[in-house]
Amino acid sequence: MTLMELEDMGIGAEACQKIWAALEESQKGKEDLETQLRSWQEELLAEKEAKEAKEREQYIDRLIMEAGGKNATAIRALLADGDLLVDESGKVDMNLDGVRIIAPYLFQEKEEKIDGTGYRFGKKSENDIMKAFKSGMRR
Repeated sequence: MTLMELEDMGIGAEACQKIWAALEESQKGKEDLETQLRSWQEELLAEKEAKEAKEREQYIDRLIMEAGGKNATAIRALLADGDLLVDESGKVDMNLDGVRIIAPYLFQEKEEKIDGTGYRFGKKSENDIMKAFKSGMRR
């Protein structure tokens, strides 16, 4: 709507000026709100990307630690470009063999653990029990 259209409606010139000023002010407020909304959207997007990057780094660190690594930061620094691949879905594929050769001290050796206490179920004869008792008593 223009100022001429307002005047053509039969509204007085002074009222037209007031209406026109109010319309311009509301348009300016609308533009300010749109600008503020765009800046908030950009901030939100930046925060989301930063959060995803941090989660990805934590995921990589956890994978390194699960592979027996002692210091994830040092191991990540030694990884070559081709050793760490992240696809579009966010899945991470790592090849730590090169780092294991270069710096074996950054990895723990895996130990096989016995499930439970190691007690074997079954019946023992009294001779076996007596033998164990006598060997414990050193007789």
